Amino acid sequence: MNARATKGKRARMKTTVAYLQNYMSTYSDQTGYEDYSDETLINDVLYGLGMAIDPENNQRANGFLRFKDILIEHLVGKPKYLAADQLTEPGYYWWLPATFQDDPGLPENWSIRNWHPDDSTRPRSGLFVGPLKAPVKKG
Repeated sequence: MNARATKGKRARMKTTVAYLQNYMSTYSDQTGYEDYSDETLINDVLYGLGMAIDPENNQRANGFLRFKDILIEHLVGKPKYLAADQLTEPGYYWWLPATFQDDPGLPENWSIRNWHPDDSTRPRSGLFVGPLKAPVKKG
């Protein structure tokens, strides 16, 4: 990275951190914040982070949803698409039939399938993502 690009990146990061520090330092100015749920606090902090990083694209409800999608991809990673012959672990998988393989971005084309190597009726084509983790009840 050249010196000019480094200087620009450093200036942007300085602005981003200053915004986030100000956002958090004024959080306790909100009336009733002591009664917020953990979920509200998490969402508020994430909103502030999104605004600090890209205020033009991450503002308001739609921008926040966009930023959460980016954050989820950052934390979890992009889904790894598997072919039927790559599956080894029995369980439930997201399955996309081969007829829709060219456009995996449409959620309505996906369904959940139970897959087991000994099941001769299992789908043998298409894309799979998984296995899915079962929801765990918190104690």
